[in-house]
Amino acid sequence: MEQQQTSKVTMLRVDDKCPDIDTCPGFGIHADDPEGGYVIVKEVTDPEVLAHFAPYIGPGERLGRIPRSLAPEVFDQ
Repeated sequence: MEQQQTSKVTMLRVDDKCPDIDTCPGFGIHADDPEGGYVIVKEVTDPEVLAHFAPYIGPGERLGRIPRSLAPEVFDQ
């Protein structure tokens, strides 16, 4: 797992197929939020996909997409 750190943010690249850490989906940690983790995802804009997931998206939430390989412990069950 590769890491890149700025003064407040540490980005974790866990997808070895992605060419660089700057533009890939990934997980991040913010120094001022020790309890939270962040995920950078590709925004889903396909109306049909959004309609299928609509019952699971709460107020203030947004549907994003990550490669399944980014979190195999979640998706490969």
